[in-house]
Amino acid sequence: MQPNINVDVEGDLLVVSLPGTSYRALYFRSPDQLKLVQAPNLAVDKEAPMTHEQFEAQAREAATKKARELGWIV
Repeated sequence: MQPNINVDVEGDLLVVSLPGTSYRALYFRSPDQLKLVQAPNLAVDKEAPMTHEQFEAQAREAATKKARELGWIV
């Protein structure tokens, strides 16, 4: 079973987090509004139920889906 990833909209940012961990990723629209850009994130949580790389992949997928729902990107 995969843990639930949360995606919250905070102004012009998408904040993706994994509850119960320190994993958090911030995304914003590129100036051309064709893609999302991730802000640097250095947090690694050794107690999390997934690796940092797994979180990054799932966070990007969740953020992209949410951005499309919001009409931020195509």
